[in-house]
Amino acid sequence: MTTRTFMLTLEDLQPGTTYYYRLVATNADGTTYGEDETFTTPGYLSPIIQPATPPLLAIPAIAFPAETTGVRGTGALTEAQKLEKALKACGRKPRKKRAGCERRVRKKFKKKK
Repeated sequence: MTTRTFMLTLEDLQPGTTYYYRLVATNADGTTYGEDETFTTPGYLSPIIQPATPPLLAIPAIAFPAETTGVRGTGALTEAQKLEKALKACGRKPRKKRAGCERRVRKKFKKKK
């Protein structure tokens, strides 16, 4: 096995971003996969000088909900989630209209399967 050193210049990388990579070498003897590696580009330098004392206003912590079981990354709802959402909307209707709404919703989602 021969070890080779190489250099690569990367362009148009986003600041403050972690990049993942793996080297792959192929020759007549086969293919070898390197370890998964990462590097993070430096972030932007702030043009504003930060005050020496912390501000009096607290920055709120924002909790994001966990990802649901829909199509990952698209925000699309599954058929079961759509049915659940429609039935929940029926639950907010007056009692006299609720049963009819639920029947229509169940019939609509039954046809799609």
